[in-house]
Amino acid sequence: VVIGSNSSQTIRVMNRLPADAADGEYRAHMTFMEISEDAKAPAEEAGGQTISVKINTNFGVSIPLIIRKGALTASGSIANPRIETIDGKANIVFDLTRSGNESLMGNLVATRNGVEIGKITRLAAYTSTPQREVRMPINPDKLAGQSLTGTPITLTLSPIETSRAQD
Repeated sequence: VVIGSNSSQTIRVMNRLPADAADGEYRAHMTFMEISEDAKAPAEEAGGQTISVKINTNFGVSIPLIIRKGALTASGSIANPRIETIDGKANIVFDLTRSGNESLMGNLVATRNGVEIGKITRLAAYTSTPQREVRMPINPDKLAGQSLTGTPITLTLSPIETSRAQD
């Protein structure tokens, strides 16, 4: 679809999974791009002696599309938690493992003695990535100069419920 400048176009999108598609989560991306009229490469000069390069930037937006079908399950676990210094700053680092046929998404908060010392909003583990390393920066202002050793740090994940259309 080509849309002229300063104009709009309504586009309807419908998803149709095959009737025999297995239960699970299916992902795709819809991409919208601005394509410049003068995006064509310049021609060589006569005799092929001179080559020029022209670089154009094209603005684009990619929107993820997630379709869920049938009975979905997902679970996650944390392994190998540790404190690492990255670029001179303390981070909580751990391996997040996801299993099942659905992505996991949630807000992760780290607390120590009831005080929030770190937070990741909308932490995701998609079906295409069964394991990933997570790095959470620790807010040094919340530590009040205290050492990170000796007192346990609690990680709490609050799942974000995803809307599900009826099958």
